[in-house]
Amino acid sequence: MLEDFNHIIGSLFPDLDAMRRAVISAFSGDVGDTLDNVLLSHKGYTDYMNWVNSLDPDLFKNISPSDISDERAKPLPDGRLLIWIDILPATRLEKTIDKDDWSWKKRPN
Repeated sequence: MLEDFNHIIGSLFPDLDAMRRAVISAFSGDVGDTLDNVLLSHKGYTDYMNWVNSLDPDLFKNISPSDISDERAKPLPDGRLLIWIDILPATRLEKTIDKDDWSWKKRPN
């Protein structure tokens, strides 16, 4: 369970609300979860899709689908959401979503 908090240890938060969101998210086990567990606003979705469509196709040249990870997501201390994709062997693509344009899906009890 302690590993769920590694990303916030030593972080500087802009306010208590941002720290609270990060701690609650870590307790929920959402950190680093797939993008399937995130809700994006229309603006957040549009921003994300515009970013995806702007990526250089040469990044994916000679890359098999198994070399591309699922999108992963974690909250940042300032409330934004970091979404990243790892492409083997050593490329990471990252996009941030504004704090007002995302939330975690509710998990069933």
